[in-house]
Amino acid sequence: MSAARRPLYGREKVLQLLRGLIRLYYSHFRLAVAEINGTAGMLLWDGEALVGVTTFEIRENQIYEIHHILNPDKLVYIQQLQIKG
Repeated sequence: MSAARRPLYGREKVLQLLRGLIRLYYSHFRLAVAEINGTAGMLLWDGEALVGVTTFEIRENQIYEIHHILNPDKLVYIQQLQIKG
C-alpha cells in the first residue's frame, strides 16, 4: 500500500475511502483506539504485529487531517511503546 497522491477533502470522500480500505485490506485485522503523540489515533493489528497507525488532527470538533504511519521501523517503535505502556 502506498500513500495517497492527493489530499481528500470533505467528509463523504474521506468516509468512502476509509470504508473501501477497510473492506479491501483490513477486514481480518483488529483496531484499537489509542492516544498517539497527544492526539486521537487508531492502531491496526494483524495478530500480535502492529501493521498501521492512524492519527487524527481535530479542529473545531471535526477531523481536519488524517495521517497514516506505515513505515515498518516506526511501527516497531510504536509497538514497543504500546507493550511497555
